[in-house]
Amino acid sequence: YNPVYDKLAQNTQDIITKYYALMWVFCIPFLSLAPFFVFRNSELKFVYHNVILCYIVGVNLILGIPSMILVALWKSSEPVIDIVWIVLPFLYCFYMYHSYFKQKIWKSILCSILSFLFIVVGYGILFALIFIVLCLIELSKGTSF
Repeated sequence: YNPVYDKLAQNTQDIITKYYALMWVFCIPFLSLAPFFVFRNSELKFVYHNVILCYIVGVNLILGIPSMILVALWKSSEPVIDIVWIVLPFLYCFYMYHSYFKQKIWKSILCSILSFLFIVVGYGILFALIFIVLCLIELSKGTSF
């Protein structure tokens, strides 16, 4: 057990919480990989996939405002909000893919699932990068691990 790691992990989490909207912007290219691979025979370029995902990210951020207010007012609503926070963006993602690309339902569902998997990868990479940078900063200060 090393308290320095706990402090660095907490600092990483604080940075991600503070710059939550920017984290979503960072993850847009990861999100757009799913429709790019699933709807390959579409005439759209990777940039257009990014634009579509900007709409999805915007809706996710807008959905986050009332859910954060609810959690702040009623702490007991947090588990419900966590479920809603996953289901509503997934449904909106499915709707956008299905209506924009005009593909079969199973392809839209597959694309939505892959988008969420890619966002987890994107957040993991981002979390690791921030943690590594904070570790390097601590090492430059002379802190030993």
